[in-house]
Amino acid sequence: MASIGIVSGSIEKGFVGQLITLSIKAPIEIRPNRGKASDVQPDYRVWSDGVEIGAGWIRVAEQSGRPYVSLSLATPEFGPRDRIATMFSRSSGHPPTERRPSCGILAHRNNLPGARVPPPC
Repeated sequence: MASIGIVSGSIEKGFVGQLITLSIKAPIEIRPNRGKASDVQPDYRVWSDGVEIGAGWIRVAEQSGRPYVSLSLATPEFGPRDRIATMFSRSSGHPPTERRPSCGILAHRNNLPGARVPPPC
């Protein structure tokens, strides 16, 4: 699993930052989906330069019980399949705050049960 970005913000207000890979360096916004009408719709919409590139869902970590955001990103640079990513805390597992707002975005191929994922953001 590789880190593909850094964002700051909160689950309530959304996140802003950068999507960074070997071939991509782009601004990213993870905005709350204010028009969510059912549980199957995403909690967030992911945008880069005015283009929607994905969606995000709030999940709850099994061990800690803390909420985190699971993302599905689709851009031509990632190839024909969506890239699944999880936001994680870059500050020793603490949730983002005004003093520690930084979170990373960790890409992985699938969300298999029992997969090792860093502490949630």
